[in-house]
Amino acid sequence: MKHFFTIKALFAIVTITIISWWGASFGYTQPLSPNLLATTFTEVKTKAAVPLWQKGQVSVWIFISPECPMCQNYAPTLKSLGEAFGQKVQFIGIIPGTAYTRKEIESYREAYSIGFSLVVDSTFKTSNQLKATVTPEVFVVNELGQLVYSGAVDNWLYDLGKKRKAPTEHFLKDALEATVAGRKVVKPRTTAKGCLINDF
Repeated sequence: MKHFFTIKALFAIVTITIISWWGASFGYTQPLSPNLLATTFTEVKTKAAVPLWQKGQVSVWIFISPECPMCQNYAPTLKSLGEAFGQKVQFIGIIPGTAYTRKEIESYREAYSIGFSLVVDSTFKTSNQLKATVTPEVFVVNELGQLVYSGAVDNWLYDLGKKRKAPTEHFLKDALEATVAGRKVVKPRTTAKGCLINDF
C-alpha cells in the first residue's frame, strides 16, 4: 500500500510538471466572465464611455498608479507599444481605488504623453476579479474575450529595487505580437513587480 501511494504521488508530480511545461511552452487561454468583459468605465479626461473589451478586439488592461516610480518608468514603453499597435489593440490604463484626484491623473497623462484611455476602478471590482496586486501589471485579452497573458511588461525589474541595464525579455510586446497574429503566447504568465495596489 505504501508503494502504491509513493507511485501515485510520483505520477501526480510528473503530471503537474508536464502540464506546467505544456502551458509554458504552448500558451494558454483563460475565459473571462461575461460580466467582467461587459464592464464600461468613464474616461477621466473626456468623460466618454470606455468599454473594457469589445468582441473582435484585442485589449490590454494596464493597472497604473500615477505616483508609482515604476509606472512612471514604464510610461514611455507603454506609450510606444500603444503607438506601435495602433488600431489593432485597445490599450486601457486602469487606476485602482480613489487615492488619486483627476488632476493627479491628468498630470501623469501629460507628463508622459499617454495616448490611451485612463479610467478609475474606484471600487476595486475589476482589479479584484483579475487578482491584480501591483502596478504596473498588465493583462492581454484576445478577440474572443480570453485572457492570454498576465504579468510584467518586461524583465527590466527582476526584483524589488533590482533592475537590469535594459530588458532582455519583452513579455507584453511578444504577447501582443503573437495575439494579433493569431498565435499562442509562448510565455503566458509572469510575475509583475512594482508598487502594491493601495486599498483606498
